Amino acid sequence: IALIATVGRKMAFIPGVSGKVFGALGANDINIRMIAQGPDEINIIVGVENKDFEKTIRVLYNSFIIGGNER
Repeated sequence: IALIATVGRKMAFIPGVSGKVFGALGANDINIRMIAQGPDEINIIVGVENKDFEKTIRVLYNSFIIGGNER
């Protein structure tokens, strides 16, 4: 399993971030095998198959950075 973290100081105050992560991965046929979030809610860690590691990074980058939702 490859672990990928989505991190942002303001994530705890922006509704729908986890939904956007999970939705983007699901829409791109990436199966999430594990989910973890710390108590401070500044990160979401997902575990995906090793073969999907690079694709997951691209999908999340395109969804949050290219998509214009960096905050």
